[in-house]
Amino acid sequence: MCRPVILFLLLFSSVRGEEGLRKGLLERIIQPKVTLESSYIADANIQGSCGSVEVHKNRLRVNNKMIGLSYTHWGFSWDDIPSLPFGDQRNIPIQE
Repeated sequence: MCRPVILFLLLFSSVRGEEGLRKGLLERIIQPKVTLESSYIADANIQGSCGSVEVHKNRLRVNNKMIGLSYTHWGFSWDDIPSLPFGDQRNIPIQE
């Protein structure tokens, strides 16, 4: 009488264990990974002029094992635009 109960409990626990493994694997596959990268160049002088630019870059990535999405933003902050050796010396040469 005791053996069938023990056999049933062992079988039930092994099925539950496999179910837990499958669920864990599925969760790992669909679990998103979020990455944020940021970089900054402070006041870089333009060779041959008094003009300068500050550049920053931000990248956000969201991905899992199957699909990914990425967004990158560049930002430029110009100084002394009339003395730059390129552009029309009035407008911002490169905009965000």
